[in-house]
Amino acid sequence: MLNIKCLSLSLFLGALVSVSSIAQANQLSPSLEKKLVKVCEAIQSNNRFKLHRAIKNSGVDKRQIVKGLVCNGMDGESFALSVNATVTAEFLASNKKPSKEQLARKS
Repeated sequence: MLNIKCLSLSLFLGALVSVSSIAQANQLSPSLEKKLVKVCEAIQSNNRFKLHRAIKNSGVDKRQIVKGLVCNGMDGESFALSVNATVTAEFLASNKKPSKEQLARKS
Protein backbone atom coordinates (compact mmCIF):
# COMPACT_ATOMS: atom_id res chain seq x y z
CA MET A 1 0.00 0.00 0.00
CA LEU A 2 2.86 2.36 0.87
CA ASN A 3 4.46 1.58 -2.49
CA ILE A 4 1.29 2.63 -4.33
CA LYS A 5 1.12 5.90 -2.36
CA CYS A 6 4.77 6.66 -3.15
CA LEU A 7 4.21 5.88 -6.81
CA SER A 8 1.13 8.10 -6.94
CA LEU A 9 3.03 10.94 -5.28
CA SER A 10 5.95 10.55 -7.67
CA LEU A 11 3.58 10.49 -10.65
CA PHE A 12 1.96 13.66 -9.35
CA LEU A 13 5.29 15.40 -8.87
CA GLY A 14 6.54 14.27 -12.27
CA ALA A 15 3.41 15.54 -13.99
CA LEU A 16 3.59 18.77 -12.03
CA VAL A 17 7.16 19.42 -13.14
CA SER A 18 6.33 18.69 -16.76
CA VAL A 19 3.19 20.73 -16.95
CA SER A 20 5.04 24.02 -17.11
CA SER A 21 6.50 23.08 -20.48
CA ILE A 22 3.06 22.12 -21.76
CA ALA A 23 1.09 24.98 -20.30
CA GLN A 24 3.79 27.63 -20.80
CA ALA A 25 2.88 29.15 -17.45
CA ASN A 26 4.32 29.37 -13.96
CA GLN A 27 1.17 28.13 -12.26
CA LEU A 28 -1.30 25.50 -13.30
CA SER A 29 -4.86 25.14 -12.28
CA PRO A 30 -5.39 22.28 -9.84
CA SER A 31 -7.79 20.65 -12.31
CA LEU A 32 -5.15 20.60 -15.08
CA GLU A 33 -2.63 19.12 -12.66
CA LYS A 34 -5.05 16.32 -11.80
CA LYS A 35 -5.74 15.66 -15.46
CA LEU A 36 -2.05 15.40 -16.30
CA VAL A 37 -1.47 13.07 -13.36
CA LYS A 38 -4.27 10.91 -14.80
CA VAL A 39 -2.35 10.83 -18.09
CA CYS A 40 0.76 9.56 -16.28
CA GLU A 41 -1.34 6.96 -14.45
CA ALA A 42 -2.89 5.90 -17.75
CA ILE A 43 0.56 5.52 -19.29
CA GLN A 44 1.49 3.26 -16.39
CA SER A 45 -1.71 1.21 -16.77
CA ASN A 46 -0.56 -0.15 -20.15
CA ASN A 47 -4.10 0.38 -21.45
CA ARG A 48 -4.26 2.23 -24.76
CA PHE A 49 -7.94 3.11 -24.37
CA LYS A 50 -7.41 4.51 -20.87
CA LEU A 51 -4.48 6.60 -22.14
CA HIS A 52 -6.46 7.93 -25.09
CA ARG A 53 -9.31 8.91 -22.74
CA ALA A 54 -6.97 10.58 -20.24
CA ILE A 55 -5.32 12.62 -23.01
CA LYS A 56 -8.69 13.63 -24.41
CA ASN A 57 -10.01 14.57 -20.95
CA SER A 58 -6.91 16.66 -20.23
CA GLY A 59 -7.81 19.11 -22.98
CA VAL A 60 -4.15 19.24 -24.03
CA ASP A 61 -3.23 18.34 -27.61
CA LYS A 62 -1.96 14.78 -27.99
CA ARG A 63 1.25 15.90 -29.70
CA GLN A 64 1.95 18.35 -26.86
CA ILE A 65 1.48 15.54 -24.35
CA VAL A 66 3.81 13.27 -26.32
CA LYS A 67 6.38 16.05 -26.72
CA GLY A 68 6.30 17.68 -23.29
CA LEU A 69 4.75 15.55 -20.55
CA VAL A 70 7.18 14.27 -17.94
CA CYS A 71 6.26 11.42 -15.61
CA ASN A 72 8.76 10.65 -12.84
CA GLY A 73 11.37 12.77 -14.57
CA MET A 74 11.07 10.89 -17.88
CA ASP A 75 9.24 11.56 -21.11
CA GLY A 76 6.04 9.54 -21.49
CA GLU A 77 7.49 6.85 -23.73
CA SER A 78 10.54 6.26 -21.51
CA PHE A 79 8.33 6.19 -18.43
CA ALA A 80 6.05 3.61 -20.06
CA LEU A 81 9.03 1.43 -20.94
CA SER A 82 10.44 1.76 -17.42
CA VAL A 83 7.24 0.26 -15.98
CA ASN A 84 6.97 -2.36 -18.77
CA ALA A 85 3.93 -0.67 -20.29
CA THR A 86 4.77 -1.60 -23.87
CA VAL A 87 1.27 -1.01 -25.27
CA THR A 88 1.17 2.61 -24.11
CA ALA A 89 4.83 3.12 -25.09
CA GLU A 90 3.99 2.06 -28.65
CA PHE A 91 0.93 4.33 -28.65
CA LEU A 92 3.04 7.31 -27.59
CA ALA A 93 5.78 6.47 -30.10
CA SER A 94 3.25 6.27 -32.92
CA ASN A 95 2.08 9.80 -32.13
CA LYS A 96 5.54 11.36 -32.22
CA LYS A 97 6.42 13.65 -35.07
CA PRO A 98 9.22 12.06 -37.08
CA SER A 99 12.57 13.81 -36.77
CA LYS A 100 14.26 15.39 -39.77
CA GLU A 101 16.80 12.56 -39.76
CA GLN A 102 14.03 9.95 -39.92
CA LEU A 103 12.37 11.81 -42.78
CA ALA A 104 15.69 12.05 -44.64
CA ARG A 105 16.21 8.28 -44.31
CA LYS A 106 12.84 7.62 -45.91
CA SER A 107 13.70 9.74 -48.96
